[in-house]
Amino acid sequence: MDAANRGRAFGLEGVGDNAGAFLGPLLAVLLLTVYQLPIRMIFYLAVIPGLLAFLMVLFVHERPSKVAAKSKIDVGLGDSPKRTGSICWRRRSLG
Repeated sequence: MDAANRGRAFGLEGVGDNAGAFLGPLLAVLLLTVYQLPIRMIFYLAVIPGLLAFLMVLFVHERPSKVAAKSKIDVGLGDSPKRTGSICWRRRSLG
C-alpha cells in the first residue's frame, strides 16, 4: 500500500474494530432479550464473524514493500570486553 493511503486504511481498520466492539455486545443483548436465545447459541453465532475474518486474512496477499532498511544494527559481541562472561559467572556464583 502506498504511503498516501496508509492512513486511510489504518483508519478504516480502526472504524471496523470499534464498530464490532460496540455492535457485537449490543447484538448479543438483543438476541438474549428479544429472541430469548440461550447464551450458548449466541456464542455459536459469534464464531461466524470470527471465521469470516480468519478467511479474509488467509485470502489477502500483501505486496512486498519496496522500502529498504535505512540502517543496519550490529548486535554482535565484537566490541564487548572478553572478561564479561567470567565476571558475570562469578557474581552469580557468589550470590
